[in-house]
Amino acid sequence: MGPEKGSIQIQDQFFSRVRKRAGVVFFSLLLLFGFLALRLYAIQIEKHSDHLKRKDDQSNSYVDRTHPRGMILDRDDRVLALSISVPSVWADPSRVTPEMILDLSDALQLDTDKLAQTLSPRRTGVSSPRRFAWVKREVSLVESNRVENLLEKYGVRRGAFGLRSEYVRRYPEGPLASHVLGFASDSSGGEGVERVMHDLLQGGVIRQDVRVDGKRRIVGGRAPEVGLAKV
Repeated sequence: MGPEKGSIQIQDQFFSRVRKRAGVVFFSLLLLFGFLALRLYAIQIEKHSDHLKRKDDQSNSYVDRTHPRGMILDRDDRVLALSISVPSVWADPSRVTPEMILDLSDALQLDTDKLAQTLSPRRTGVSSPRRFAWVKREVSLVESNRVENLLEKYGVRRGAFGLRSEYVRRYPEGPLASHVLGFASDSSGGEGVERVMHDLLQGGVIRQDVRVDGKRRIVGGRAPEVGLAKV
């Protein structure tokens, strides 16, 4: 009986240790799942709106789209005035190099010295460098292609200059009814119908909502519908 009793005691001690360890593991798992439950509650319920706002801030953005000034038609639907998109050349004076200035002056048939003065990075009485200047506005298709070639040439440094589309006013019928139509400059009506109907005709910039990825690249969005005004 002595050996059997000792064996039973050893077994009891073993199972007692197992039960204690199992209890510790169970209690630890209970604490872990309790912590996870509290964390999920904080994320999904308590701070749900904050996380949604953060997600929207990270994935939503906007771009500004320019739409043209409206057309003017006569009663037979002939176009008397319209805005067309033309390329213009800009530069960042703080980044453009003498070599770029030389190439741009050659491509656009401009005086090199005058262009260098135009693109001077410093202005009298202003400490901060200039970041934008027009090189030449309303360039021809040939000149635009030359600038495109220069952009390819300079590659990663292309942020120093570039092409930008602008809308300019055109009157296909020439001087016909010009005293009635008036004129428009920089999307503002100056005289005649252009001035009187400016609120209807005016173009401008429309902000378009877009979705972006983690690198702020546009991955989706729908442009606002913009109609052309007719008078």
